[in-house]
Amino acid sequence: MELNIRVLVVIEGSRSLHFGRFKVNDLTFPLNSHEEAARYGYQVYQRIKYETGYRKTELLNATYNGEHDITDLVKEVERQLLK
Repeated sequence: MELNIRVLVVIEGSRSLHFGRFKVNDLTFPLNSHEEAARYGYQVYQRIKYETGYRKTELLNATYNGEHDITDLVKEVERQLLK
C-alpha cells in the first residue's frame, strides 16, 4: 500500500506545498493509520525544514491520501520528539 502525504507550510512568509510518497505495511497500517501517517508527515515536514536551511517554517496543513487531515497529529509528533 502507498501513502501519499501532502504538507502545506509557510516559510518566512511564502506558502509552499510539498508531497511525499511512502510504502506502508498493508497489515499493520490499518490498525494505527492516522498515527502512522503523522509520523511520515513529520518526516516530510522535517525534510522541508532541512532543505530550506531551518528558516522560520510553520506547518499549515498536512493530509494523507487526499482526504485525511493529520495536521494536529504531525504537530503532536513534533512536540513529543522535542521533549
